[in-house]
Amino acid sequence: MSNGILFRLLTSAIAWDRTAMQLHRLSRAKKLSTNILMHEDGPFTSEAHMHVSRETTLNAKAFPHLRAVCYVFSGTVVFALVFASSKLTGGAVGLGPIMFLRYLGSILALVAYVYLRGQWPIALQSRRWRLHLLRTLCSVGGVGAVIYASARMPVLDATAISMLHVIGSVALARIILGEPLTARVLAGASLSTAGGAIVMISGGAFSSEGSDVLIPALAALASAFLFAFDGFLLKISTRTDSPLVTLAHMNVFAFGLTLIPCLLSWSDVSVGSFSLLVALGPLALVGQYLVVKGYMIAPLSVVAPIDHSLLAASCLVGLVLFGEIPGLGAVLGSATIAAGALLVAAAKAKNPRRSPTGESPGNGGTGSS
Repeated sequence: MSNGILFRLLTSAIAWDRTAMQLHRLSRAKKLSTNILMHEDGPFTSEAHMHVSRETTLNAKAFPHLRAVCYVFSGTVVFALVFASSKLTGGAVGLGPIMFLRYLGSILALVAYVYLRGQWPIALQSRRWRLHLLRTLCSVGGVGAVIYASARMPVLDATAISMLHVIGSVALARIILGEPLTARVLAGASLSTAGGAIVMISGGAFSSEGSDVLIPALAALASAFLFAFDGFLLKISTRTDSPLVTLAHMNVFAFGLTLIPCLLSWSDVSVGSFSLLVALGPLALVGQYLVVKGYMIAPLSVVAPIDHSLLAASCLVGLVLFGEIPGLGAVLGSATIAAGALLVAAAKAKNPRRSPTGESPGNGGTGSS
């Protein structure tokens, strides 16, 4: 896949988001709009218009967080492929160059997008750059740990262990952000966590197959800890910064952080591997954008459990690209995760307690791209 195709994919995703935002606002209107038409017998309401409006409103009421769930789910599908980048190169490229080249591709795509929009880089500056830097440290560390683990154990196993960050994210949302946990959110999060546990156990991540599995498993566990704080900091940043500003800071900081590890571990990289890793940058950028939008419009306790869908996507990546056939436990766990995600999407929104400044912790930011 070329950078041009991936760049157009990012542009299409942003355009689709704007359209979806307009439709979402219409569906959440307090009163149904009516199409008043003048006829011989006087004004009347268009039945087709009323049918569409009622159907859209009912869907929004039944699944108030469906849009956010779809954003995060789509982003996790993209990252399932990105996290397997070490295996995609056949293990011939070190972790440092892998991450550096990926962020290089993201930076190139961002520069091209900003240039085509006629914006100046100064427009992407944020007063909360320290927050973005701290989040970047957590994100880069987590991604590096899970890529390291995925190269030394089955992709599904490494991903499953890293998904334990959902428990930490939900806890941070409740304790620090004060987000209310409804019965459906708790049930959905518990069901998704149970599905992740099923996948882990069936994958034999902690089986006694040799000590060579222990270090990768611990690396994946460390990524779970880092990802929990990554999601927490992302939720905070979306209150004031737009997705484009968030992506710009994240990728610029990550580009700088991975430069030295790349130079220290650089080895001969084939043209094919170099092109593949750079092409993963714009693809990862699309995934980041989708995840940021999901975190912006829904509480952290709602969107965090959806990250478990990465397990199902990892099953597909492992099967299609590496011939890792998922067992019955992996299939059952993935189905359980999907059921939990559906429960979370159907959870009714409640007003979270407000902070001393009057800001609602559970709500997303107002920025948009």
